[in-house]
Amino acid sequence: MCCEPVWVLLFTLAFLGTPLSLSQILGYAVILFAMLSQVVLRSKSGG
Repeated sequence: MCCEPVWVLLFTLAFLGTPLSLSQILGYAVILFAMLSQVVLRSKSGG
């Protein structure tokens, strides 16, 4: 479920070609950072 905004971004860019605002870019960056940090923290904790 946490990847849904990323997929929406990719489909929007691919099919609709809509431009992104700065707030949208920052929002996606925060989501990606949060997802990656969870993966790194889980792998370090052995889970």
